[in-house]
Amino acid sequence: ITGNTASCGAGIYNNGGKLYMTSSTVSGNSSDTDGGGIYNDNLGKVEINHSIISNNFAPNGAGVYNNNSNGSIRLFHSTISDNKNGEGVINYGAMHFFGCTISGNTTIGPSNEGGGGIHNVSGVISMRNSTITANTAGLNGGGIISEGAQSRVELFGCTVTGNTAKFGGGGGIYNDLGKFTLQSSIVSGNTAATSGHELYADNIIIKANSFNLFGCEGENDAQAFWGFVPGYDDVTATDDGAEPTALAAILQPLANNGGPTYT
Repeated sequence: ITGNTASCGAGIYNNGGKLYMTSSTVSGNSSDTDGGGIYNDNLGKVEINHSIISNNFAPNGAGVYNNNSNGSIRLFHSTISDNKNGEGVINYGAMHFFGCTISGNTTIGPSNEGGGGIHNVSGVISMRNSTITANTAGLNGGGIISEGAQSRVELFGCTVTGNTAKFGGGGGIYNDLGKFTLQSSIVSGNTAATSGHELYADNIIIKANSFNLFGCEGENDAQAFWGFVPGYDDVTATDDGAEPTALAAILQPLANNGGPTYT
């Protein structure tokens, strides 16, 4: 599905239906407002398997826009990459990722709030065994930004690396209110213009202490974290952490390692 234009949902507009997509590509579509690739609205249910959503354009949710609080999208072994102007994903409902890669998405800032890879607005996101890398936010949350008191995000076995908050904080993760939980995940090698290269927690505690790895050599705790302290069972790899470790010893560049997506 390619080369389409629309005011909203240029590639696919799902209006309250059930959409199943397998081994497909949504690429090169352009929207004037929301959802360059896919727009899900009005309690719609979407399931995406082994597919690619890339190089789409929209001011908001250039790759995927999940609009309704009761709308849901489930992605398995899929890639959302290189979408421009708006976030790779913007979510107001529920989204579940398993074995996915979110990479190379860019928001235009600093007027655009942020969330180069994912922007969660009072929604629920669950990610398993997924990678968020090389995304750029105009302001905050290069990899992922989550905001709103009702928002919920859980990352299990995920990697957040190489993301940039160009004019703000939280290069890897920026959490503003809501609940954010990390388990067995890596957040390392991200950069921010202001505070919290790796993680920025604003008005809320990010729950960790579950065998995560945070930071790397070349940054100290004050540079890597804002409003966040790794737990006793986490590994802190910053210069002044318990186990200073170079980024190259922690992670290799995104590559084809034999799975359905680059990791």
